[in-house]
Amino acid sequence: MKKLYVAIFVFIFSLSSIYSQSNSARIYGKISDSNTGSTIKNVNIRIKGTNIGSVSLTNGHYSINVNDFPATVIFSHVGYEKYYLKINYQISQKQNIKLKPLTVELEEFSVSSEIVKNILKNKPLHISDYEFYENNILLLAYKNRKLSKARIILVDHYGDTVSGLNVRKPEKFYKDCFDNVHLICRDTVWQIYFDSKKLQLLYPVNPEKFELTMKNCVEESGDNVYFMDYAYHNQVLQYYYYNRKTDEAKTLRLIGDERAIEMVDDFDGYIQSLINSGVRSIGAYIRFDEMCMIDPIFVPLKKIGDTICIFNYVNSVLEFYDHDGVMLCETPVDFHNNKHWVEDIFVDEVSNKVYTFFKREGISYLHEINLENGTLGKEIIIPDFPFVSKIQINNNKVFFLYTEKSNIYKKYNGYRKIYKMQI
Repeated sequence: MKKLYVAIFVFIFSLSSIYSQSNSARIYGKISDSNTGSTIKNVNIRIKGTNIGSVSLTNGHYSINVNDFPATVIFSHVGYEKYYLKINYQISQKQNIKLKPLTVELEEFSVSSEIVKNILKNKPLHISDYEFYENNILLLAYKNRKLSKARIILVDHYGDTVSGLNVRKPEKFYKDCFDNVHLICRDTVWQIYFDSKKLQLLYPVNPEKFELTMKNCVEESGDNVYFMDYAYHNQVLQYYYYNRKTDEAKTLRLIGDERAIEMVDDFDGYIQSLINSGVRSIGAYIRFDEMCMIDPIFVPLKKIGDTICIFNYVNSVLEFYDHDGVMLCETPVDFHNNKHWVEDIFVDEVSNKVYTFFKREGISYLHEINLENGTLGKEIIIPDFPFVSKIQINNNKVFFLYTEKSNIYKKYNGYRKIYKMQI
């Protein structure tokens, strides 16, 4: 199984060919804040127009191999302006990078009854999906709700359009474990790329091949890429990580729900008894098992800053690991035993705060999780918006989709819009 994950990773990034080419140049150095001089970790480093990428370490050091010249290396981080480094010659070189802190204009605060804001309230767009793309938001939109007028639109947090592109037969967005955003269409999957001027669709791949290679990849942190694998009727979950420097794959954690496993054993014994007695259509019983009897265990793995956290709800603890797979500590939790709790976790990648989710009579309630003691913070209610979808949290704001049914925006009743709410 470990070899399979290594093969998948190599397939995605073609690492073996990257490092074996003799005409490559190594670009390396340290990344720091242009104002304070402090080093910056977790900076995304990409070669423009390719899938080749890296990330800066805790001490700010980075390294990336460039194969084709000239090339542009892009340095990006949520808290800083993008930096573009032009490499013209095939010479390994040290390049220390200084990033400028991103200046964000705060919205003017006033006491208002409009707690939740419709970002695109004056645009006749039906939003079927969205994802954050660096400091902007990607929308999958239909003008006047017409399927023939599908577009992906890049907007800022105020709803102003940055760029747009017409697309055919889109279905949804998918953000992979490397934070690349893909557009899944009926017959092709594309990676979405914005070059500071226009949106582009790159690297077309068959949807089945894309799912095979990406569905088990859950997170990237430092030199490690984390994968998951379900077994035993989805009641056992195994996490692995592949280290790009050492080219090794190791098991991080194996978690199983013993009570559910006993149920599986009982059911498997029941199925075997049916087979022994000559009963036909056994497949119908197995499908019933999968649909109604046993749900997959919910044990998500998330990157929080430079730490990996496994939300081990099976054993009622949060588990924290460093990049060497060593457990740092455990925090007990019990909020998941509340009958209104929803199996979802939201990580604000800007503030590194983590939230969990409850729903009562269609209304959504969020709580920040205190990662040190496992308790919940104050209740954050999304008011008067029942049955919202695609909740995400970014820079202390809650974003979500909601199908407009109010008299305030009567013109757009039936349109799905994107909303934001300050926490």
